[in-house]
Formats: sequence, C-alpha cells, structure tokens
Amino acid sequence: MNVRIEPSWKNIFRAFDLTPFDRVKVVILGQDPYHSECEHLVFFLWGSYAMSKKAFIDARKHLVITSPHLSPFSAHKGFFGSRPFSRANDYLVSKGKAPIGWA
Repeated sequence: MNVRIEPSWKNIFRAFDLTPFDRVKVVILGQDPYHSECEHLVFFLWGSYAMSKKAFIDARKHLVITSPHLSPFSAHKGFFGSRPFSRANDYLVSKGKAPIGWA
C-alpha cells in the first residue's frame, strides 16, 4: 500500500509555526540551511548539493554529518554503514539533550 504523507501547499511551512526553534534538534538539509542557527543542532547533508551548503553552517556550534544521498543509486557509495542517526544521538546526549527516537 502506498501512502503519501506531506502537507498541502498552503501548509508546507506550517511546521515552522508549530515547532519552537529551541526544540529543534536535527535539520535534514535539502535546500538552504538556517542562517541564524541556536547551538548544538545536527545537520544531515545528504548528497552533493546539500554538502555544498556546509560552508554556511558553523561546525563549531553544530554537528554536520555528510554522506552520499540515501537513494538506491548512491546509498552504497557511503551512506550505508555511516550510522548518521546514532551519531546524531551520541552528539545530542553529549550536549545534554535527549536523544531522538528514530523508530
């Protein structure tokens, strides 16, 4: 069964209205990063385009995890085995934040 889960176009950015910025723990980057980031966020930069935005993220304040995109065409080039979710949780715990239940 295929289920499509995504907001309608009029609600595409609604999550930003509903989520307090100080509760954000992880940003999965597909376009432009946050430019006024708090501290101790985890940025997943998956794929070449996302990795090209690394220069805009202050790696002294945040964890930046890069890897090839997880698509079937490139996941075997470095995504598999990179453990991004456990690395993110290890970092969050080291900064006194609760880990994320990725399941």
